Amino acid sequence: MTIYHYTEDGEYLGSTEAMESPLEPGNYLIPRNATSEHPPAAKNGYARVFDGKSWTQVLDRRGVVYWLSHNESKIITELGQDIPSGAFTEQPAATEIEEAQEPSIEELSALVRKQRNVLLTASDWTQLPDVSVDAEAWRVYRQALRDITVQTGFPQLIEWPVAPEAA
Repeated sequence: MTIYHYTEDGEYLGSTEAMESPLEPGNYLIPRNATSEHPPAAKNGYARVFDGKSWTQVLDRRGVVYWLSHNESKIITELGQDIPSGAFTEQPAATEIEEAQEPSIEELSALVRKQRNVLLTASDWTQLPDVSVDAEAWRVYRQALRDITVQTGFPQLIEWPVAPEAA
């Protein structure tokens, strides 16, 4: 039986095969933040989100930079946020503005940390004692996620670690 994992906020992470209950053969164990409800097909520009009962498609513009005025840029960091009406979607030309402001280091840091936390939460299940995965590989992966903030180039340049295969 396939189960579908999601973050604390309900965002789809991936699927695995459920483990059969050793006490009740034919019954499958569904861990926290997982469901047997099949998510909808991926839709470009949207994230699949589980609300506890069903899946929905939520606008996903995270990482998009927009400009509100001649010197104020913002970066979208939350699911469901859209570019405000009247905002520039591309950096305006020098003739249109005096100087456009790049996203701040704090905004970029917050976005990277948030994504890192999503990935850590998504791999929490690998740390349970009764899960048959390569525990050392997952430990190394999770530590690499925690160490992202000390990478050279953080937060502008991030080398994201690759998750081990979930057996």
